[in-house]
Amino acid sequence: MSIITSALLLKGGSMLLNALGSAKGGKTKQVTDVLSNVIDAVQGKRPDQQLSAVANTIDNLTGEERKALAEIERDLKQIETQREQNQYQYNIAMHNAQQKTIQNGDNSQGEYTRQTRPKMARFSGYIGSAYVIGMEVLSIALNGTGANWQLATLLFSPLLAYMGFRTFDAFSPYKGKKI
Repeated sequence: MSIITSALLLKGGSMLLNALGSAKGGKTKQVTDVLSNVIDAVQGKRPDQQLSAVANTIDNLTGEERKALAEIERDLKQIETQREQNQYQYNIAMHNAQQKTIQNGDNSQGEYTRQTRPKMARFSGYIGSAYVIGMEVLSIALNGTGANWQLATLLFSPLLAYMGFRTFDAFSPYKGKKI
């Protein structure tokens, strides 16, 4: 329990704790002062050291202080939920705006405007393919290093974006839960 609470407190940070304590006052203010001092003291240390230091502080709290901590934890969870909801709504709004822009271009009356994105995507594919094939041929012929993947990704990015590919981190096993 205290490790989960410690992680939540560390994620919230000392400034948020101080703001919660100032708003609530009383015993809650005392508890947030103690916890924010510990959080400030462990900044820069390894995450496991940070967690154990905050968990030790939580374990040393009295019964009344633990009640105040439970209230703080509830408030932090509400704030975190609101942040996630706001981020989700922002992402949806950005996606909708992007899609509207793309659809307006695709439905444009001007032929030039309608053909710009497909031409850019094709050109990107041609240039990226030529770069990768050319560098690999040179690598074989001259014992070089071959194509640079960062540059190849840059060259292919308009094609990938046109085809709907948005981000590499969506496939990361370390990224948080998907909303």
